Amino acid sequence: MMPITARPETPSQPDRALTFTTGTYFGGVDVSEALAHEMAMYHVAGDGSGILPASWRNLNFRRLVGAPFTPSRQPTAPSTDTLTLRVDDDGVSFVLHNRAAGNVAVAGGMLHIMPAGVFQRAFCRPPRRPTSTCGAT
Repeated sequence: MMPITARPETPSQPDRALTFTTGTYFGGVDVSEALAHEMAMYHVAGDGSGILPASWRNLNFRRLVGAPFTPSRQPTAPSTDTLTLRVDDDGVSFVLHNRAAGNVAVAGGMLHIMPAGVFQRAFCRPPRRPTSTCGAT
């Protein structure tokens, strides 16, 4: 699992930092996909007529994972995106990447800027230190 806690530094709490631990890309995908399927199971009308009102009732896995805006409760993979602008005589433009739904495991059908990437270790050996912290301590 790769829980990543993002806590902004503020004058009243100067010791806030990002904390990282080991995990995998699909650790986050597995949790996110299970949450999405559970939500769909209870909130997409069985007759295909639409979406039912959202509720946490019956969402046992969602309750186990906790609030969706508490990243320390679930695997989260950091990523980066870079907007590359092209300026020429015709004006300014940029490239969008189309995540073709038939070719990707997650986020199919999305358009997003590129280059983009999710950070993950390139090997499966355990790290030398189990945890590292970036930021003020």
